[in-house]
Amino acid sequence: MDVVEAMRVAVEVARQGSFTLAGRELRISAPSVSRIIAELEADLGARLFNRTTRQLNLTDAGLEFVQKSAGLLEELDHMRNMVRERHDTPRGLLRVSCVTAFGNECLAPAIPDFMQRYPQLSVSVDIGN
Repeated sequence: MDVVEAMRVAVEVARQGSFTLAGRELRISAPSVSRIIAELEADLGARLFNRTTRQLNLTDAGLEFVQKSAGLLEELDHMRNMVRERHDTPRGLLRVSCVTAFGNECLAPAIPDFMQRYPQLSVSVDIGN
């Protein structure tokens, strides 16, 4: 069982108040949602949801689990985005060598905008013939 995925499913079921609506939101079938919740409840040894044909309610354990899971999932998403952003943002030193004509006509006018767009990047330009 993927615990993080099970946490996401449990949080979405609690938000939507329905296995079917949670499944639609997560793009998985309602039976898959039901199976994941059943596996999670078995793993935890506690019932998270009280289910009837008309409504779905969190148990005390379910409320605590969903609240803590939502915080952990938010922190996990924040951490993943931070790492991706850090990896996607150019940083370091960029060395460029070019002929004088190209450097003066094309490169020099573009450097200020480029450096403003990527402030963590240093540019070293060697212009010569």
